Parts: sequence; C-alpha cells; structure tokens
Amino acid sequence: MSFLSSFFKSKKNDMDILQSILRIENININQKTNEVLFSSAILLSPSDHDFFKTFSVSVNQITRKIPNITKINIVDSDEHGIKWVILSSTSFKNIISVTDEFSKIIASQYLGDRMIAGIFKSNINSQDCYWICNYSSSKFYPFVPQKNKTRNSELEMTLGHTLSKLGIPVEPHGKWYPIWDAPF
Repeated sequence: MSFLSSFFKSKKNDMDILQSILRIENININQKTNEVLFSSAILLSPSDHDFFKTFSVSVNQITRKIPNITKINIVDSDEHGIKWVILSSTSFKNIISVTDEFSKIIASQYLGDRMIAGIFKSNINSQDCYWICNYSSSKFYPFVPQKNKTRNSELEMTLGHTLSKLGIPVEPHGKWYPIWDAPF
C-alpha cells in the first residue's frame, strides 16, 4: 500500500484519488525548453531533528533515491517558518509517484507528524489552482488565488462540490485556508 492511499479510508488507491482530483489538464509550460511540467509541493513544519538541521542536504539525499524528478526547488523557510519541497516532473503519473515516494521516505524517518500538507498545482480556466491535502485530516480542498490576495470563491466552491461527488474526502469549507504566495 502506498503512503497516500494509507492516508485515506477510501476504497480508491492513491493514483485514483489524485487522478480524480487532477482530471483537468495540469500544464505549465517552461518557456525556455517548451517542456510540460507537473508540480507538487510538500510542506514541512521544522523541528530540532537532524533532518531539518541540514534540510537542503537531507532533501537532496532523498531525491537522489527517487527516479523521474525533473526539477526540485527547496524553500528553506517561508514567512511562517514552513519548509517547502517543490517537485516537478514531465509526467502527471510521475509527479504522483514522486510525491508519494518522497512522503513515504519522510514518514519512514519518523517525520510523518512534521508533514503539514501536500499541494498539487493545476490550471483551470487560465487560473492557477492548488489542490491541498491536509495531512492531519487526510482531506483535500481547492485554493484559487487571484490578484490582491483575493480568491475565486465561486470556483473553489464548485471544485469542492466536484471533489465530493467524486468520493474524495473534502475539508469543511471553514478550513479552506489560503496558501498565499505559494513559491510554485
């Protein structure tokens, strides 16, 4: 059983869960290479564990063990002190397996309680959309930011309803926290 599917008390496996969420094309064109990149991020709450003392080195050691990562970006600390690991791959299937494998390795190091969220980025109606999986509740919710730190609440509600209809566990609306200035 994969790490993501172990989170959900659902009969769906991790690929089914994420494919249901990301049925809409998730295409971000890298203008320099014309390469299609699919991206995800894992947010971690740091502790005094050795892993976080040498965060970049630790992350790079993990990513060397995982095939199919096209690009990695490490944000050592955002304005809230959260650490980001941003993974990119040229295949939708690969980004799911890469995110799952990275999560399993983190959990195997007894750091599962430090994982805050997994985030998958897509584009809907020419708007960035983030599918956020709250690791503590094992539920998803959409976040569609707009200019001036406003949200497309109507689209978020539609997407949340769609997730529910697909059998995906959805956070209660009051817990749909924004991820402003996501670094991907």
